[in-house]
Amino acid sequence: MSLVGVLSNPMSTRNTTGLGLVRDVVEDFNGVFHFEIGDIRDVSLALQRFAEYGTEVIAINGGDGTIHAVFSILINEKPFKKMPLIAILPAGKTNMISEDLGAKQPRPHHYLRRLLEWAKDGSLNRHVVKRHVLKVEGIDRQQPIYGMFLGTAGIIEGIAYTRRRIHPLGLPNALSHALSMAVLFCRAIVGGFFRKGQDERSLVQVTIDRKGTVMGRYLVVIATTLNRLLLGFRAGGGEGAGAVRYFSVEDTPGIIMRAIWLALTGKLGKRAVAGVTNRDASLVRLRLTTPITVDGEFYTPLPGREVIISAEDNFTFVNFGNPEGAS
Repeated sequence: MSLVGVLSNPMSTRNTTGLGLVRDVVEDFNGVFHFEIGDIRDVSLALQRFAEYGTEVIAINGGDGTIHAVFSILINEKPFKKMPLIAILPAGKTNMISEDLGAKQPRPHHYLRRLLEWAKDGSLNRHVVKRHVLKVEGIDRQQPIYGMFLGTAGIIEGIAYTRRRIHPLGLPNALSHALSMAVLFCRAIVGGFFRKGQDERSLVQVTIDRKGTVMGRYLVVIATTLNRLLLGFRAGGGEGAGAVRYFSVEDTPGIIMRAIWLALTGKLGKRAVAGVTNRDASLVRLRLTTPITVDGEFYTPLPGREVIISAEDNFTFVNFGNPEGAS
């Protein structure tokens, strides 16, 4: 059996009540090393210990922020001579990354047991897929950070509103996501009719693959390497080439209403519409003063610096779902 290291964040949403079930699964198998971090700063130590023990598979039992921290340390600090296989367990609130890798139910212990059974019977390599990860520069003075989803513009307000008003309602994830998007779009439309002029602080300058620069006010700006986002939406796949999937919607009522109509008819991202950009890219540069989010963690761009987004690195992940795209 491959040696499996389980990295658990007890503060992640599902672990606050379900970590005992994960511990029970670990006890049922040999060759499993379980490290429970005290806070996010312990991730580096956990990965160093996994490397020392010769861990071949890392199961990340935490939310998207924990996952993003693991990615960044694996690439920046290089604790492993050979990069381990990575499994993402759905232990957070949103679980956008784990859902994209087939773990669609919020039961981390269930997927951990499946992973360990595959490792035990030698079938794990039949359930893997390679995915690129975003490299984001310009928001940390020392090293790039790595993740699979970057968002800015109205998304920041939308995430904050969701965490403050919608998550406490305890609704199912799909309903929470739909309600959050509805609130975001409706507030933008209503506010747009009464807005006078452009607030320079909200402007975003976008350059894609060095092919011209556009400056505007956006409701949504997304760069991702995920196949599917919330509610099954696919970013990218339009024109262009590269591992970064870029999507944006300008913040004007008419464009927003057209984007909503396309979303409702299943055509968003599939039909060219003025003010809506959906394409693949190798390099995206953003110049902005508003915060950005990378896998749920918020950052403020460094003054006078561009945020530079690329996706040259990749990991091999466990795919808990449909083996489409597996390698």
